[in-house]
Amino acid sequence: MATSFASSLDELSQWRAVLGARLDEYSRFLAEHDVADPSAHESLDALRRRLSGEKLVVAFVAEFSRGKSELINAIFFSDTGRRVLPATPGRTTMCPVELGFELGEEPALALLPIGTRLEGLSLGELRSQPKVWTHVPLDVKLARQAVRCAAGSDAHAVGERR
Repeated sequence: MATSFASSLDELSQWRAVLGARLDEYSRFLAEHDVADPSAHESLDALRRRLSGEKLVVAFVAEFSRGKSELINAIFFSDTGRRVLPATPGRTTMCPVELGFELGEEPALALLPIGTRLEGLSLGELRSQPKVWTHVPLDVKLARQAVRCAAGSDAHAVGERR
């Protein structure tokens, strides 16, 4: 049986968690036996920072209406039984969409108000300004809520809340 992309991501996450735990065990061992010099501790700290800071980025790039949202729905949301991103004839996403997961954070939609585009800042610059984003809590067990938010039916109401 073929492994799904989503389960492969779960396996990657578990591998990273185990690796982080092993780094902690190794650090404790070195400290308990007083066998590490400061540069070894610095290297282990750098590995921990790198492990916790790395993110897997998967980009879907193609011309307008070529099935990117449909592919994302199939890969990431097939188990919900619904399309989360709009992917029907005449209905397109019409703007860049970024899906993410942060361990320890509650599921939510992070929306960037359209007015921020007038400020001339790049998306990368706006990512470092959490106050400009509107966060809408999302119950991942309620697929209809996710679909409604992604399709923009709540966009006006959401855009006014901060």
